[in-house]
Amino acid sequence: MVKSFKTFLKHTAKDFHNQSVNPPVVRASTIIFKSMKHIRKTQKKAQKNPVGGHYDYGRQGTSTTYILQKILTKLEDSYHVFTTPTGFGSVFLAIFSVVRPGDEIIAADPVYSPTRVLTKDFLKEFNIKTIFYNPHDLKTLERSITKKTKLIFVENPGSNTFDFQDLGKIVSIAKRYKILTAIDNTWGTPYYLKPIKLGFDMSIVSATKYYSGHSDVMGGSLAVNKKVFQKVKAAEKITGLRLGPDDAYLITRGLRTLDVRLDRHRENAKKIAAFLSKNKKIKLLYPFKKKFLKF
Repeated sequence: MVKSFKTFLKHTAKDFHNQSVNPPVVRASTIIFKSMKHIRKTQKKAQKNPVGGHYDYGRQGTSTTYILQKILTKLEDSYHVFTTPTGFGSVFLAIFSVVRPGDEIIAADPVYSPTRVLTKDFLKEFNIKTIFYNPHDLKTLERSITKKTKLIFVENPGSNTFDFQDLGKIVSIAKRYKILTAIDNTWGTPYYLKPIKLGFDMSIVSATKYYSGHSDVMGGSLAVNKKVFQKVKAAEKITGLRLGPDDAYLITRGLRTLDVRLDRHRENAKKIAAFLSKNKKIKLLYPFKKKFLKF
């Protein structure tokens, strides 16, 4: 990204054709073409450049969803970003893309509760085993690795307890054993952390939260590197996990102020933490405090 993160958010995706700040909402189930030759040409373009926004059916996307994907791909410093109807849809897509019956998953203990239910209970019925590691003792992660281990699933900070982990070490362990990695980066967003750049194969963000910022839209994003792109693309196609254009528009609009809102969140959190730290009856889980566990 040539421009700074903040500058990019303010200037990207302007619609100079219609002279509007945000691109229009384009809804379509049927994609129309002038001729069969035009269809075949578009399909060939899609084969040659699968991330280029060349569609022949509405479930694949429209210009509205494509614009959001391009923005998020830039922000994530990734090969591509898939968008889903919910944040948890991105969690499911990441796991479903790479794990098969007989495989094992190693997941961080403080993952999002629905992620825990999915991996521990639901996938068990498909002969997929999940082992949870202690985020403060990565030896428990390495000891859990077997020949069947296919995926290490991280959430950082921890969903409710804000446990911080040594992400570089986790990536190093995964690469040593040739295991794929995914991280739920909803709390951090690429504004604070770019997992693909750090070495993760997949990075999940619930767009329902900070991306949209106004509690009126559901959505998720799954950033990937080139290594897992084809697997995720195939899984996305077969499951139909695609974000609609109306939600894509609202998320694109919300992204304009992502940096402003997150900066204010950080400052407000500091003030609240300072106030609560004076109460001896309250245990403060706050990562900026020097006494915070494993920070």
